[in-house]
Amino acid sequence: KTEVSRMSEAPDDQETAVAGPVRKLVGRQCREVVEESPDEALIEGFDEWRRDHPRRSLQLDLLAPMLELLNITVYRLDFGYNECPPDVLPSISAGYSGYFFVHPLARKNGRKLQRLKKLDPDFGKVVNFVQKHSQSKPDAAKMLAELEQAVKAAEKTQEATGL
Repeated sequence: KTEVSRMSEAPDDQETAVAGPVRKLVGRQCREVVEESPDEALIEGFDEWRRDHPRRSLQLDLLAPMLELLNITVYRLDFGYNECPPDVLPSISAGYSGYFFVHPLARKNGRKLQRLKKLDPDFGKVVNFVQKHSQSKPDAAKMLAELEQAVKAAEKTQEATGL
């Protein structure tokens, strides 16, 4: 029998669990996603006090559709409101963001969760991390160039609308 996660937000229903292409991961779903996900996944774990929140969120929101085309699901987990069992997904230091890569059916296939060692990495490192661990081996340079272009366009739009 698997250990139940301790503190956790209530899981959303399937329609509201998706904020654009980034899915909200809550503590009680951690083990299932990390060990039994049928697809590859990138998880951004963060603490509510992270310093560069708006830009980092925008970058992940724009990277997610690119990864979705490669059948890589993107999740965001707020460690301030959720706890995963430590043997499933290690927590990160307060004020930072951390990234984890999940292999499909990891437990069944004997694969371990991969953790990007650097906290608050630039997104070039995140894209290279995905390239290194994904079966689809995306072109990191091309994906990063597309991401940077999309971020600039989105920031320009936000400036123009005064958000």
